[in-house]
Amino acid sequence: MDIHALLRRLRAGESDRAVARALGLDRKTVGKYHTWAHEQQLLDGPLPELAELHARLSASFKDENPPQNHSPLEAYRGEIQRLVTAGKKPRTIYQLLSEQPGFTASESAVWRMVRNVRPPKTPEVVTRLETAPGEVAQVDFGDVGLLVDPRTGHVRRAYVFTLVLGWSRHMYAEFVFDQKIPTGLQCHQHAFEFCPCPRP
Repeated sequence: MDIHALLRRLRAGESDRAVARALGLDRKTVGKYHTWAHEQQLLDGPLPELAELHARLSASFKDENPPQNHSPLEAYRGEIQRLVTAGKKPRTIYQLLSEQPGFTASESAVWRMVRNVRPPKTPEVVTRLETAPGEVAQVDFGDVGLLVDPRTGHVRRAYVFTLVLGWSRHMYAEFVFDQKIPTGLQCHQHAFEFCPCPRP
């Protein structure tokens, strides 16, 4: 549980009892921080960054720990970590923990704990390719399903030919009814005729 979550609920007009139930806190604790938030003018306007909130908490309560250090889920962190590693989803973890005597945390609190203990995803590495104007064009055919052939009036399987210029990302697209070589060559010709690039 973090102070941001508590403040967001108070700012939304939730009662101390509702906030305490949702975040697994004592109602008196919520009431104390509700009064503090009112004195700090934190119930409306822009919400300060977490570092500033911690500084205000330290200044106001000295050695007292803010509410995020009293999460009832801390005792279950190891078990939640094990369940996450086993591939369990937050709702399943909440249901499993709810079967244990004395467990009182909310499903939203379990969801936040799962988010905290789950290892960060490895970012996908991509390489940006830079090409000079007129140097590269990317060509592809894609299946678009059934369309009416205007020459015959019959429904036929259709394809879309696309040519995308590498530098400007300008695209030419044409619907056709086969992927034969003559059709592909004709599509290339139409694309070059359509291309807005200056001619040499």
